[in-house]
Amino acid sequence: MRLLLATTLCFFSMADADLLIVNDAQVHGQLSQNNGILFSDWSLLDGFDPIDVYTNEDELFGWSLTANNGVQGLDGIGATSLEAGEALTISFLGEDVCSVGAMFGLNDESVEAVSGTLQLTLDDGSSFFTTIQQDGGFGGFISLNQTIQSLTFQPFGESDHNAIVSSIRVGVVPSPGVACVLLIGLHARRSRLS
Repeated sequence: MRLLLATTLCFFSMADADLLIVNDAQVHGQLSQNNGILFSDWSLLDGFDPIDVYTNEDELFGWSLTANNGVQGLDGIGATSLEAGEALTISFLGEDVCSVGAMFGLNDESVEAVSGTLQLTLDDGSSFFTTIQQDGGFGGFISLNQTIQSLTFQPFGESDHNAIVSSIRVGVVPSPGVACVLLIGLHARRSRLS
């Protein structure tokens, strides 16, 4: 018996925003690369103490993770909102972010399955939504002509579940100077490995 995996790929085109929505990390990575986007992945699998904001201040790929009452690490799982039902928001610090994605889920002690919403906000103020199913999964966006400002995940309606993110992928289209430096670095690394 052969198992086929279905991948959802949605394309939205509006006056100023062409947007791809993808629910598969490999497809998201391939589409990003095909569009000349360089991306970095950060795993959030180490535990950390409750804090107000968790940040990566990388100049190109930086982001901050917040929730109204703070975030905390779940060792071996990822980062979660401190309060049940609260949204987790990833705000992007770079000016050229055009591709984002992450692994999302919902957590509590019950076995009740719930879905969540994922909202992308672009620099022109427009927002796009998709759903993360009960068992969680990858949610990714590629914006073809607008900068991405933030990505927000939360359970549907009133919930006793906490939103969780276990990895964050941020992609940019590099300026010619940055692309040249990155390619030289990649060539030097390959030469050392040979």
